[in-house]
Amino acid sequence: MSISAIMGLSGVGGSLNKYEIFTSSGTWNKPSGVEIAYAFLVGGGGSGARNTSGNAGGGGGGECIFGMAFVKDQSSYTVTIGAGGAERTTNGSGYGGGNTTFANLTANGGVGGQADYGGRGGGSYGRIIPFHYDPNGNWTGRDASYGAGGSASTQYNGESGGIMSFPMLTSLGGGGGGSHDGDGGYTIFGSGGGAVSGAGGGGASYGNGGYAYTSGKSPDCAANSGGGGSNNVGTTGAGGSGYCIVFWSE
Repeated sequence: MSISAIMGLSGVGGSLNKYEIFTSSGTWNKPSGVEIAYAFLVGGGGSGARNTSGNAGGGGGGECIFGMAFVKDQSSYTVTIGAGGAERTTNGSGYGGGNTTFANLTANGGVGGQADYGGRGGGSYGRIIPFHYDPNGNWTGRDASYGAGGSASTQYNGESGGIMSFPMLTSLGGGGGGSHDGDGGYTIFGSGGGAVSGAGGGGASYGNGGYAYTSGKSPDCAANSGGGGSNNVGTTGAGGSGYCIVFWSE
């Protein structure tokens, strides 16, 4: 997605004439006179699970957010880019992606895949909406801003990442990882990774989720993108690292 399109998510794109891109952790040095900035942040993606005796799920994609950053009090601010979840060479759940942070803003990393089911995408917790009635007639809910992972023991695709807008913040949740034989969930930016028999694909984020393999090495997600595909025999796919763009006006 282009820089101008990302700025358009905030509704203030036309007033922001400067930006700096961070693909790794670093420092944003505030220009003189700037008190408010905006930032687009992407959390790291979770890696896929490994399970040689059964099925394995894909990792969830990291959350994407666009929000207002309060930068009045300091002359410089640290940007921390969340790492992608590391590959697995032994049986076990995938590793979660790291959070990406700038000033008061945080984009959460995706959860690692599990045996039999996928990891959920990154999201901002606590924003619960009614979802459906349970068998007892009660409302249940889920966080509207992340994609849930595919369910255990059944072929389920990961859910797509939700979008929620609040004052000064838009959250685009990462796609959920697919359960065995299930594709990863998509986002407005990317496609979920494809599944193979016994292994689920990774959820998307700012980039595509990883595709699953059943032998050898599942491909890692691209840097600054999304969640890794799982693998039930060989080495699982690592999640993509996070990303940050800081915008301001001069």
